[in-house]
Amino acid sequence: MGGISEFRHFVDHRLHGNLIVRAHTHINLLGWVEMAIFASVYYIIPRLVKRPIYSVTLVKVHFWIHNVGLIGMVLLFTIAGVLGGTASVSMSPDEVEQIVKPWLATMGMFGTLVLLANIIWAYNLFRTCIGWEKNY
Repeated sequence: MGGISEFRHFVDHRLHGNLIVRAHTHINLLGWVEMAIFASVYYIIPRLVKRPIYSVTLVKVHFWIHNVGLIGMVLLFTIAGVLGGTASVSMSPDEVEQIVKPWLATMGMFGTLVLLANIIWAYNLFRTCIGWEKNY
């Protein structure tokens, strides 16, 4: 992101331009790191408890809800950053805030989808592990 000096200046010095960095951060952390953790745990837990995953359907629901939420978050962070940064050239901070606020509120709804997906993941793993007997 820092390779283009004009873009770097926009992100660093315009009001709400840093929201573009948040979009980049979320796509990396939620889109790559968190999904890699989900996949690893989906693979490991059934082998540890020696039983199949509780619901493959929930795995699919988790995947799609998470990715729809993530894509919405990233797009809305980016839109809010671009609109806020562009508007900050000719508008007051209060006016810019009024432009960005609805985009961030909608982004929060997509963030709630990501949270819901994480709860589904945890529930599916919990149900997979119920009755796990300790072998001493």
